[in-house]
Amino acid sequence: MKSSIIAIALAGGMIASQASAATVSVDVYAKKDSVSNSVLTGADTGLTVVAGHTYEIKVDPSDTWRIGNTLPRHEGNADGMTATRLYTLFGKTFNHGTLVGRIGDGAFFEVGTYFRGIVSASGALKLFIWDKNYLDNSGFVTAEVAPVPLPAGAPLLASALLGFFALRRRKSA
Repeated sequence: MKSSIIAIALAGGMIASQASAATVSVDVYAKKDSVSNSVLTGADTGLTVVAGHTYEIKVDPSDTWRIGNTLPRHEGNADGMTATRLYTLFGKTFNHGTLVGRIGDGAFFEVGTYFRGIVSASGALKLFIWDKNYLDNSGFVTAEVAPVPLPAGAPLLASALLGFFALRRRKSA
């Protein structure tokens, strides 16, 4: 009986030690990774995200790209231009020059300089710039993408509770 409780606690500890995840650094190019590019490949993060899991994407606000050719040419960060320059594409509306994400062939979602959320779909995560004309863009921003692990103690707590209930069940039987 004690050995099964110890085994469950050890398994929980192994799960907890694997809870941390590596951050992936991805360059998103204003020209190549624009939603207006007919290829529409985006910047591949190399991550296959899982529905129901939390992910975090960060871009340094001082990291900028250039969009458009009218003077003054817009140079901005991944948050895009002010709300007066909204573009509607693919049924979604975001600020011109905003960093957006897409899981598989799903809907685009706003990332900007910071995104943290639970994803509702599973698939390959790609990043894009929200723009109508990729030909006059230049530069890139670097996004840091990481799954957000459960707190390290959560799996251990869960395994301890399972062990407690197993012990209690044996005593009542």
